[in-house]
Amino acid sequence: MPSLNQRQVDRLSAMGIDVWVSRGGVGVADEPRVRLSSGEGSWLLVQRQPWRGQFESLLTDITATIGLAECRFGQWANSQDAGVGLSELASRGIRCVVSFGPLPPSEREAGSSISGTRVIEVPTMQAIYDEPAARLALWQGLRSGL
Repeated sequence: MPSLNQRQVDRLSAMGIDVWVSRGGVGVADEPRVRLSSGEGSWLLVQRQPWRGQFESLLTDITATIGLAECRFGQWANSQDAGVGLSELASRGIRCVVSFGPLPPSEREAGSSISGTRVIEVPTMQAIYDEPAARLALWQGLRSGL
């Protein structure tokens, strides 16, 4: 059975439902987590699905704007037990996270700084490819971090 985060435990407690919780496991990892893949730069480009290359020319433009050597890639983790938490990214040299699509649910807000790492939420790659307004939002978001 998956472990509960602190919000879930608090909700159950408010309903009068007792929950047994291991002392070390609640609340520590209640933040979005990323599975890091390729690259070594200070910018992390992350989305929910794996990077498959279907938007290669768009991604080439994005990485050219940031600087190819500055880009890393990752995927949002589906579990609090996988990947690296946002608060741990600065210690790995990542200063800016660009999330293609919304961040996974948590108490963190896009556009804020988390332990030295800035988070910029932009539209999904599909939306950026299809919609001029989404492309504008992408470039405005990138500009705010450059």
